[in-house]
Amino acid sequence: MNKYFVDPKKLFVAEVMLSSKGGFVKVLTKPDEKNYKIDRLTFKGTDKEFEETQKNMNDKFTNDTKVYENEIKDTEKKTVSFRYWDYNLNERIFKEARIVNPVSGTFDIDITLLQRLKIKYLLKDWDFTTTNEEGVETKIPLTFVNDGGVQCLSPESVSLFFSLDPDIVSEIIYQIDSVLILKEEVRKNL
Repeated sequence: MNKYFVDPKKLFVAEVMLSSKGGFVKVLTKPDEKNYKIDRLTFKGTDKEFEETQKNMNDKFTNDTKVYENEIKDTEKKTVSFRYWDYNLNERIFKEARIVNPVSGTFDIDITLLQRLKIKYLLKDWDFTTTNEEGVETKIPLTFVNDGGVQCLSPESVSLFFSLDPDIVSEIIYQIDSVLILKEEVRKNL
């Protein structure tokens, strides 16, 4: 396929690192050094205060990285595969996410619906599993339907995705948006 066109078979992967210590699921995210940098132009304070604040942020980054590296030892990695959207699918998703603002009479985007539609139209596979009574682990299947010529998740599979822990859902959506909206590489949580 030409580099200027979206290959509908090309997928990207969101990876989620999960820890279930203490009986609840925790999503682990590798600290990103750019989130610990302060912009001097917007910092309100003296140069000395800026340097002290940046030093504290650097120390926090170092500490957070050590905590992450310690916690990641007992984690489980889950992956979710998505297709890239082309202009037509992008337009369809945004049109379906439009709602009429009853006060102004203008169109707004329902952000929650937009996220649901991204999952519906873009999710292609995952490796979440369940364990049966005999202790056998099996992959939880996703089902697909044809919606106006576009293969997408069935309503049951969309509901199944959104029944995941909210922190897992949020992290996956963050990674989708990083690739599709922000055009960043998917963060590697290794």
